[in-house]
Amino acid sequence: MCIPAVARFAMASLESRLDVLEKSLVEQQVLSERLAEGRRQVKESIDRLQDTAKWLSSQVTDLTYKHHELCRAFYVLSMDGTSLLDDHEALCGHLSAAGLITLDALQAQRRARRHAQLWRSALQRPELAVAIAQATGVQGARRISEASKGHKLDMRAALPRVMALAPPEIFVFGGSDGYEPLAVADRLDTRRDRWEQEPLPMPIARYGCAAAAALGSFYVTGGHNSTQQVVTVERFEPDSGRWIPAPAMNCPRDGCAAATVRGMIYVVGGFNGTSRLPTVERFDPVAQVWQAMPPMSFGRSSCAVAALDGSLYVAGGYDGRQRLSAVERFVPTTHVWEEMPMLLMARGGCAAAVARSRLYVVGGHDGLLQPVAASEALDPRKCTWEEAPSMPTARFGLAMVSVDNRLYALGGHDGRQRLAAVERFDPITNVWEKLSPMPTARYECAAAVGRR
Repeated sequence: MCIPAVARFAMASLESRLDVLEKSLVEQQVLSERLAEGRRQVKESIDRLQDTAKWLSSQVTDLTYKHHELCRAFYVLSMDGTSLLDDHEALCGHLSAAGLITLDALQAQRRARRHAQLWRSALQRPELAVAIAQATGVQGARRISEASKGHKLDMRAALPRVMALAPPEIFVFGGSDGYEPLAVADRLDTRRDRWEQEPLPMPIARYGCAAAAALGSFYVTGGHNSTQQVVTVERFEPDSGRWIPAPAMNCPRDGCAAATVRGMIYVVGGFNGTSRLPTVERFDPVAQVWQAMPPMSFGRSSCAVAALDGSLYVAGGYDGRQRLSAVERFVPTTHVWEEMPMLLMARGGCAAAVARSRLYVVGGHDGLLQPVAASEALDPRKCTWEEAPSMPTARFGLAMVSVDNRLYALGGHDGRQRLAAVERFDPITNVWEKLSPMPTARYECAAAVGRR
């Protein structure tokens, strides 16, 4: 190899080594900068920790001082409490010696105060409030909530949950056995399809009455007692099985109908012994007061009513001359009656209920006084009546309610005899099915749905 070639090779090798050295120096410079930045951050963290330590030390000093102050205050309060307890015992002794109050009565008052405090403490825990409401039932839970404003607030969340868990039950009141008015009340457990008769009958036997549920109770209004139309109202508490007198309506009537709309009970129409009534009364179950409402367009009895979308619908009935197909709707927010499309069939002694946002009118008797099984439904969106599947049993003077969006037709008369028959309609399958009959055959009875 010649000398120039050797020199070029050496120069190239030297340049390569210089490049590697330069890269190494750059990397060392970067590492030095990173190390300096890390040291700076560590110093800042140490400074912050030192500041935090100083703050915590001052807080500990303050808390120690406050702790000593609280200990001194607790000692003073305990001494005052001992003095008050001595004064209390001395006062109780003087009151007892003077014969103003006995020691047993004082202890009973103390126990009552502790009992109330324990109740409030328990009800403030949602899980305990629900358990208590389930144990006492819907009516019992309502009574607890009515005991005080505090209990009402505590039970507000528990009540809806308990009501949702309680099985819906159908109650049928009064009616006629074909010879005299009835005072019996029957109850249907809808989940087990089992009927039971309430031990206590209604105080006043009546037929042609109406019933509605509000605030966990049932109100039976009006009717006929075999002598005259009655104005009396009776409230039934399903939990206790008790009947309690309620404020009477403004006028006596039988063949009336009732429904609950926005928590208020409306009683419409009926017969007062001389004429069919257009009058409407509304009952406030909280204030326990009846109030006259705007009358219907004309008087009618043996009509059907139901609540739909916050309004009261009245269909069919008898005006003293003929069976009716007229339908009216009362809007509580405006206090106005509105004319609605007429029924496909004129009928009196029919029944109505709502299922799946449709108003169903079933049964009754036509203009020829023949019992009918025909049913029809109103779709409020289309505002038209449509034929619905007929009941298996033609009847008039029946009652009907809705449970879980299924219709229950109860009792009535088939033109030959009174009925105990119960039939249920499912709007999804469009099929009627027969259920266990009522314990008591009856017609012109009243029915309502509630939970215990």
